[in-house]
Amino acid sequence: MRCKWISVACIMYLLIPIVGYSQTASDYLIIQDIGSYKLARPEKLFPGEPPIGGPRMYSGAGVLTPTGHMPDHVDATFEAMYLGETGLPSPTVQVTKHTGSDSDKWLLHEVDRDFRTYYGIPGEIYGPRLIDGQTILEAFAGGGNYRWLSGNKVIMIEYHDSQLTKPEPIEIVKAYLAKHPSTLQSMTLAQLRSPENKTKWIKDEMERRLWLCDKWYMQFQLGKVQQKDMLK
Repeated sequence: MRCKWISVACIMYLLIPIVGYSQTASDYLIIQDIGSYKLARPEKLFPGEPPIGGPRMYSGAGVLTPTGHMPDHVDATFEAMYLGETGLPSPTVQVTKHTGSDSDKWLLHEVDRDFRTYYGIPGEIYGPRLIDGQTILEAFAGGGNYRWLSGNKVIMIEYHDSQLTKPEPIEIVKAYLAKHPSTLQSMTLAQLRSPENKTKWIKDEMERRLWLCDKWYMQFQLGKVQQKDMLK
């Protein structure tokens, strides 16, 4: 099965350099080198323009945009890139803080959703993994993608390696697990692929979509969205 990778270019809401947010950023990101990986620093390339690269903050969700969610269900997404030395990948880390509203009940479902087919079947390249006694979700296709929840925060670490010849950035994963411990319950691959799990996931997806319909309709009644946006 094929994972549904989401292009970062499609989810850029409002990109703001993290200058002036260092204290807040350090609550979510590791603002220093991690082992063999060097934190990407901002580079000022054009006169009169803000620096690009380095740690940053999105005003809204990052790659893990909950499908159909209202923007106000997400506080902010913090992102950093770590440059690997020769032969190492250069992973990107995103930590998204959610508001703690009723939308949080669907966070795990939506994190898991990207790794499943339209019918809720887990992809062949996807499964749970135990690292330092903590459960995360991972998939490998043209690189690696690691995800987990830490309370109402979503952590995503992704790197690209089309030939799958580079070592995993396990130092990065372990460092962020230490900073944001996983709150996922332990799970085996057999449990993930069981008929019971698939059936439950499909029922949950139906409930989630009905929940979203109610949310969007309420926004329409309040005059906050147009009818065409609600129906879409």
